[in-house]
Amino acid sequence: FTDFECDVQERKLEVNNVESIEDLYSMNPVLRNKAVMLIFLKRPEVIIYSHRPQYEDIEIFSFFGGYIGMWLGISLIAVFDLLENVTLVTYFWIMQKLIKSKRVSVES
Repeated sequence: FTDFECDVQERKLEVNNVESIEDLYSMNPVLRNKAVMLIFLKRPEVIIYSHRPQYEDIEIFSFFGGYIGMWLGISLIAVFDLLENVTLVTYFWIMQKLIKSKRVSVES
C-alpha cells in the first residue's frame, strides 16, 4: 500500500455510446497505445487546510524588537531609553525658555 500526493488537472472525457472499454479503444486508434487507469477514491471530498497567523498586541513588540536587535544591534530598551532622554531634554529646554521669558517680562 503506497500513499502519494499529486496535483490533478481535471479534464472531461467525452465518449458517446461506449458500453465497454474495448469499444473506447476501437473508436480512436490513438487510444490503442495508451493505458486506461481507473482510480476509485474512498472519500471524494477535498479538505483544504489554511492557516492565517495572527499576532497578539504584545507579540508585535517582540517581533519588531527582535528584528531591530538583529539588524541594528540595539535592543528595544535602548530605543525607549533614547526616546525618554530626547523627551526630557526637550522638556527641560522648553522650561528654560519659559523661565527666561518670564524673567525678561518681569524686569521690563
